[in-house]
Amino acid sequence: MNSRTGLVGDDADVDEGRFTQSTATETVAEAPPGWSTNGVSRGAVLRDLLNSEPWRVRLLVVYDALVAWFAVKMGYALSPSYGGALQESARHLDAATMAPVFAAAFVLIAFAWGMYESKCLETRGSAIIPVTGAVATTWCLVILVDYTVTYSAIGRWIVAISGFGLCGAAILPRIVLHLYTNDSFKRIIVIGNKHDARLIDVASKERGDRPIKILHILEGASEAGSVGESSGNLKEFCLRHEVDLIVAGDRCDDEMLAQAAACLQTGTQVCGFTHYYEHMFHKVPVERIDVGWIFSANLQRRSPLARMLKRGADLILATAGLIVTLPLWPIIAVLVKATSKGPVLYTQRRVGQGGAIFSLMKFRTMFQGAERQGRAVWASKDDPRVTFVGRILRKTRLDEIPQFLNVLNGEMSFVGPRPERPEFVGRLQEILPHYGLRHIIKPGITGWAQVMYRYGASESDAKEKLCYDLYYVKYGNVILDLKILVRTVGAMVKGAR
Repeated sequence: MNSRTGLVGDDADVDEGRFTQSTATETVAEAPPGWSTNGVSRGAVLRDLLNSEPWRVRLLVVYDALVAWFAVKMGYALSPSYGGALQESARHLDAATMAPVFAAAFVLIAFAWGMYESKCLETRGSAIIPVTGAVATTWCLVILVDYTVTYSAIGRWIVAISGFGLCGAAILPRIVLHLYTNDSFKRIIVIGNKHDARLIDVASKERGDRPIKILHILEGASEAGSVGESSGNLKEFCLRHEVDLIVAGDRCDDEMLAQAAACLQTGTQVCGFTHYYEHMFHKVPVERIDVGWIFSANLQRRSPLARMLKRGADLILATAGLIVTLPLWPIIAVLVKATSKGPVLYTQRRVGQGGAIFSLMKFRTMFQGAERQGRAVWASKDDPRVTFVGRILRKTRLDEIPQFLNVLNGEMSFVGPRPERPEFVGRLQEILPHYGLRHIIKPGITGWAQVMYRYGASESDAKEKLCYDLYYVKYGNVILDLKILVRTVGAMVKGAR
């Protein structure tokens, strides 16, 4: 048995920018013979697989699709009202047709309800509302389509049996993952400085789950040579404590980097701090990047072909959005006019791509004259200037419908950083490094920061949203756009903003 000291994890002290090591001690059992290959234990592989969000999401998607398919088949098989002449009726879809359609719809709606987000694993009951909501929404959508498009009916017993079965089957693995991730941490060592470790620890706690345990913080080569109690080197320390990853900061000296590189032979991963932070938390550490950071962005999405495809998608989505929401325009217009004086549409100057100023359109949600003397003021969560109808429009994001016209005009894209007012941009560029980088691409109706962070109402919120906006600037692609659109629909359904 070996003990490790100087651990940082649950006992980390983060106070006023200070990140200090605790003196907790933990006992680690030696791995049994034949349990490891090249220094990598099977337990470490399983821990890395389940604590890796991309792999966890992939496994849950496959599982949910299978159980949704099976739940519908079970509903048809156990329904007392389905069989015989009813089964042959043209007004009833059979199980072979319904099961795959329902499974595909359920996975998409599950994304919208946030079933694959880390917050679903926070507690044993965190998944109940998202799963129940996704199941109910899927059946409502399928029933609506069946009655209005295919003119077929679905038995109530089929809906009840498959619905309850799917809820239980989808909640169970998330409870298991909650129990596992609470007891199974991804073990890392941070080399460089304590500030890097603090940023990782804070971001991990803010995300809501606890998949990371920082075993050690090393600031110099001399420390790297003393972490191994018996062998006196970093490589042996990583083997003894089954370290999964070494995160190397920008300030590491050559000797420390050499010791870290030697750990690659044992199966321990090594990566730079910025790369790790971006891929782990899906945002950019704005405090730690320089202008050269943007040069590592995906240049393919800025090629003429990529820009043409994105513009084509924007035109299709904006046109479809206008057609679908056209019946809502007169209803919203009447409600806005009936509850407050002023115009139905509100225009406001915003900063677009390359710093160009354009007029953003939206349905008016505030009382007329909300900003005295034309002075720009941040909108707050329970802003008293917002009308009753305006609150509903903001929560459902229906106030953004007129921006489809901005997309058609080429001033905005469907997905991108939200455009900010020039009065705020000038101030934010002074206090936030690299704020202007978000203007490299067109602003959007919705964006990565909008689905990942709460409604921004201050300069501190603007900083956090900038972290997500720059992540989209660097990694934005078709898959991420689809993910943002699905989550936006979920936010609209749940009334979250």
